[in-house]
Amino acid sequence: MKQLFFIAPPAIVASGCAWLGKRQVTQADPTMGMGEDEFKPKEQRAERIYLSGDSATYKTNVANNTLYWADNVYHFYKGKLSCFEQKTHFFNTNTVKIEEANK
Repeated sequence: MKQLFFIAPPAIVASGCAWLGKRQVTQADPTMGMGEDEFKPKEQRAERIYLSGDSATYKTNVANNTLYWADNVYHFYKGKLSCFEQKTHFFNTNTVKIEEANK
């Protein structure tokens, strides 16, 4: 019975940390040529980080804490999605997926 009291609290804390550490996020499935009007309802948390005459760039923060962060960046040209980058950084392991329109 004593062992149960020593094992149960760390197990509960560990499962709680794992539950809080994951953010349940739904991401838009970007497609080349997708309009900004289609993109905005799907990615409601997107922030516009750059705007010029005929181009705009949006950033979505997928996760952010001291150990893990991930930003997805979407580039629009003349109102259509022309390039997007989905980045994941975890400690020193980096994977980057960059998608560009065929020219």
